[in-house]
Amino acid sequence: MGTLSLLVVTFAQTAQTVAPAAAPPRNTEFDFWVGKWNCEGQQRTQPGKDEWTNTKCSNTIKFNYNKQLLEENFSTKGFAGRSWTMYHAPSKTWRQTWVDDTGAYLSFEGKWDAGKMTLTQNFPVAGKFRQQMVFSNITTKSFDWHWQLSTDEGKTWETQWELRYTKAKA
Repeated sequence: MGTLSLLVVTFAQTAQTVAPAAAPPRNTEFDFWVGKWNCEGQQRTQPGKDEWTNTKCSNTIKFNYNKQLLEENFSTKGFAGRSWTMYHAPSKTWRQTWVDDTGAYLSFEGKWDAGKMTLTQNFPVAGKFRQQMVFSNITTKSFDWHWQLSTDEGKTWETQWELRYTKAKA
């Protein structure tokens, strides 16, 4: 038997005896978000101005990949986007990638702390602008979501968009 044949047989025998790897333990901190949601709130017309417009949206979040990934499908009048969120065990943080129909690509990282989930992004302008999402007042049927902007490297935050999520009726 040739060397190549021996390698193929050895590999085939080894592959049959190795059990598939088990999925890593799952972090459940973001499980509250899974489901179909109706969202109502207001959006600031521009940073620094106390002028708001009313907003109604819908959002569906589901598990994928053995419940290791959360997939979001968000829509409102004239705007739609998707995100993918996973727990990154080595850094003990959540990571989210967002894309939308305006061409935006955003990357967030954050964690659960003091009863809130906060995901923050460093905005690419001069490194001092930051954006973050804060999920708070969380129950099984509702929660609040705030999109915030900081122009002083995260020392202070101004809410740009606030939504009250309520579980959609089945």
